[in-house]
Amino acid sequence: MTHKHEDHETKVGRCASKPNAYLGMIGSRRKVGDVKKNLLANNIAIQDEIDRIDLPLGIKFNAEIPEEIAISILAKLIDVKNTLFTT
Repeated sequence: MTHKHEDHETKVGRCASKPNAYLGMIGSRRKVGDVKKNLLANNIAIQDEIDRIDLPLGIKFNAEIPEEIAISILAKLIDVKNTLFTT
């Protein structure tokens, strides 16, 4: 998460090529679409890297208010933790 939407593309692009257990970006469908397009167009990330980013992040369900979006993000993080780090 960044403080400014303008930073999302740069930060996500830098992180996409690094090893990570989970990478996601919050944003509207339009914003996410624009970021994907710009990452490719500006050679910031390749398609395989973009495909590994959870765009937009969170569990997919019909969340409408900020509290519901927060729950979907937390649920996704719990899912990733339990999937990757269970013995």
